[in-house]
Amino acid sequence: LSDRLVAAHLIGTGISVPVGERVGGTFTQTPLCSSANQSGCVVAYSTFRKDDPELATPRFGVVPDGGYDGNYEAACTHPAALAGGVESLHPVLPFDQPYAFDVLLKFKGSGGPYKNWWKNVKAKRQADFYSVPGQFTGECVRDDNGTHYLEVTIDSDESDPRADDYRGELIVVKGWGLHLIDVNLAQGDLIRLAGDQVNNWMQR
Repeated sequence: LSDRLVAAHLIGTGISVPVGERVGGTFTQTPLCSSANQSGCVVAYSTFRKDDPELATPRFGVVPDGGYDGNYEAACTHPAALAGGVESLHPVLPFDQPYAFDVLLKFKGSGGPYKNWWKNVKAKRQADFYSVPGQFTGECVRDDNGTHYLEVTIDSDESDPRADDYRGELIVVKGWGLHLIDVNLAQGDLIRLAGDQVNNWMQR
């Protein structure tokens, strides 16, 4: 079965690996992806904003059972920088979340890609999703508590017609960070990565 595995994109899950390693833990032989030309590997991450206060009590980015005595951590693979480092994200964000999510999300931003509300209304008539390439960056980081996550920064610029913020956190439940839009925040990158991995698997 491992020979037939192109890749497993297990976003927002509690996949564990030994601290600083790419293989072991949840999967004893299947490694975390470290290159777009690699197949038979795993992509997994959970997202939080930079300096998110919810990191004080994170629900994601941690391993269960008390962290296996501190020897393991949650997997984090930046889909646009599998080898590590800071890299832009290509988000594909929904104009509307499912109703059950929509009423529970904190109100942030303008409801679309633009600061201007009317521009968002017109854009929403033409598409269900929107993208703001280059405005989001991410890096896998490990904080002092051992939480290992994809840290997301949103570039806000007064002169930029794009919105300064976007919805993603829950109102009541704490510690989730941007879990509800984990996939959306890097959807363009994940689609491109999946294509590269399929091509590599086919050639191999």
